[in-house]
Amino acid sequence: MAKAILYDASKCTACRACYVACKQWNVLAAAEVKELGTYYNALTLDGTTWNLIDFIEKDDPDRFRWHFISHRCMHCGDPSCANVCAAGAITKDSETGFVLIDNDKCLGCKNCHYACPFWEGVPRFRDEISEAEEEWMDHGNKVPGKRVASTMYKCRGCVDRVKNGLEPACVTTCPPDALQFGDKGEMLSIANARVALLKERGETKAQVYDPKGVGGTGVIYVLLDDPEVYGLPADPKVSTADMVTKWLTGLITAGILTIVPFWMVFKAAEAEGKGGE
Repeated sequence: MAKAILYDASKCTACRACYVACKQWNVLAAAEVKELGTYYNALTLDGTTWNLIDFIEKDDPDRFRWHFISHRCMHCGDPSCANVCAAGAITKDSETGFVLIDNDKCLGCKNCHYACPFWEGVPRFRDEISEAEEEWMDHGNKVPGKRVASTMYKCRGCVDRVKNGLEPACVTTCPPDALQFGDKGEMLSIANARVALLKERGETKAQVYDPKGVGGTGVIYVLLDDPEVYGLPADPKVSTADMVTKWLTGLITAGILTIVPFWMVFKAAEAEGKGGE
């Protein structure tokens, strides 16, 4: 049965323990950021940051609110990234439903990044493997998944832990139980019950986010407001290989349109040179 991670935005305190746990379990380097006067550890997902907490300020008519949301791979039921992967490097794990990248097959073409409808494209490119990771592996230690330079990376759902009877690292470390893990049906039941309770308490916009346009997701959200407030698409759709073909065609066309004027100038200068001989 497919598994799911439930993230309850109404319980999250933005302590970012999940962020640290993800880094620690997956042997990922800490993000180097400048002090910008915010609480962010990292500003965006990248090849070594697979989970982060976003801080969203919203000035409602009756009060000011601070919303928190976890950016991570949504592990779609029908993943766009897998549909457009030219190398067949992205698959759904049959046991858990998590979407995984085989870095030995990955070409680093970034098709998956552009096709993903969430968080400005979840899979991110890494051009090199850190010295800390290399040193860790040189001592005979293993890292979850594989580390190959110039390929794409994202949350793996801690599939190695799950298949050994453990919960994902982020779930085990969440102090307010804003993160839960289990069979998807069970997580949906918990989410729906929570939304019903929140509405009784006056949170009229509380809702479960499990978009059907992408076949449902392996990460379910309990939200306190509309998805767009959190930076989520209200009705995401599945991208197809045709989408990437059109994108590449447009890119090639733009390249040709850029090159042709220079070629014409070159040919004109060449003709003028021959005429003067």
